[in-house]
Amino acid sequence: MNISEEGTSMRAVIVNNCGNPQNVLRVNLNYPTPEFDPDSDEVMIQVFAASGNVADVQMIKGEYSQDTVFPFIPGLDFSGKVIAVGVQCSRIKPGDEVFGALTQGGMSGTLIIPEEFVWPKPSNLSHVEAAAVGYAGLATYQALKYRAQLKIGHTVLVLGAQTALGRMGIQMAKCLGAAHIIAALSVPSTFVLEPDTSAPALEALGAEMVVYDNWPEVLPLLRPSSFHIVLDCEGNPDSWRRSQLLFVTGSGYFIAFRKPVRRNISKNSQPSKNPQPSPQDSTSSTGTHHKRIQTSDERGEPREKMSILGASLLQFSLQLPATVDLCNIASLCELGHIKPLIAQHGVYSMGDVMPLFSRLEDSDGPPRGSVVLLPQEYEDEIERTLIQKTQHCQVEAPPEPMGELIELKTPGDHDEPGITNCISAKEFLSKMLCITNDSV
Repeated sequence: MNISEEGTSMRAVIVNNCGNPQNVLRVNLNYPTPEFDPDSDEVMIQVFAASGNVADVQMIKGEYSQDTVFPFIPGLDFSGKVIAVGVQCSRIKPGDEVFGALTQGGMSGTLIIPEEFVWPKPSNLSHVEAAAVGYAGLATYQALKYRAQLKIGHTVLVLGAQTALGRMGIQMAKCLGAAHIIAALSVPSTFVLEPDTSAPALEALGAEMVVYDNWPEVLPLLRPSSFHIVLDCEGNPDSWRRSQLLFVTGSGYFIAFRKPVRRNISKNSQPSKNPQPSPQDSTSSTGTHHKRIQTSDERGEPREKMSILGASLLQFSLQLPATVDLCNIASLCELGHIKPLIAQHGVYSMGDVMPLFSRLEDSDGPPRGSVVLLPQEYEDEIERTLIQKTQHCQVEAPPEPMGELIELKTPGDHDEPGITNCISAKEFLSKMLCITNDSV
């Protein structure tokens, strides 16, 4: 990895060409800060934390598509403090602590993006924790709510439950009203897990049963024709084929995660060649921006498959912007329904970028929890140790599921995302209690 100190401005992780992260990543300590337009709806953010995801590695390797424009800055989510806002911004003001998700650009000291990609950081989360919520929270929320159309009473199987995405999937399924959640860990039963990804910890999050993902051993433990949704958080190519008999007869969804739908939202990276989703492509019962399934992806592979028993394989892509979804997720965090997991020794400075990406590529699979980069830090080991000790999550039993109560926050039409319909966590809880009492 080369460390460049030419120029001035901000620190950033740079990818100059497609390849193995160990060979193509470099840290530029003085990367030019993008120009901020004060007459726009842009928000300038000092990034305090950005999580690393397996999707970042896949993007760097070119496993998503061939249209990436180099150089680019990886990073699918972030948390930080607002430095300046354009005159067209209506919700965010300088000094606000915010978080969000994007298609690339998070691993930089300064970020400039439209206001619609940003939401106030949950007050009960640190920047390290909030950075771990953006991508994982939005991906599981959109996949379960919009793509799989999870309903109260559904049964969900989460594969790769030991990962940050899987742990988030358990909590999100519980929030959306799943009656039964089975967590499958893709490790041998003899593997020593970290405390927050052990069976008791996952059961505390809402999983009814935890099994180890050695399929010949798992299948006899799972009742055939009993699952409405299988959420694949590990990407095992055999999982779809081997789960066929688990789905409710004639229905069921197998969700496999793909790349985010690209849009040139960050000035920290070069514009994407992908066109923006058109209004005709957006479809959702709640009006949220949601692109229809395409018949094929960039490689010509089917994005939806049907099994002979009627189950559907859905290749899910994160849909951005998702302002209302971020609003909902922030409320879930503030109410204690969602708690991100930071992996043990999972906080890294800019001088530790290579160890961070090495961990994402570990042959034993993704890290047991989120790994987070601190763009403002370079090699302050003492600071990193202090942050790690204070931010490691504690396992607590979640509140009761909220189910369809999340519909309290719904977007408007496609031009106006319906931000005025969003309410504070306190008001959200008050309405939730009122509805609960009225329904008894």
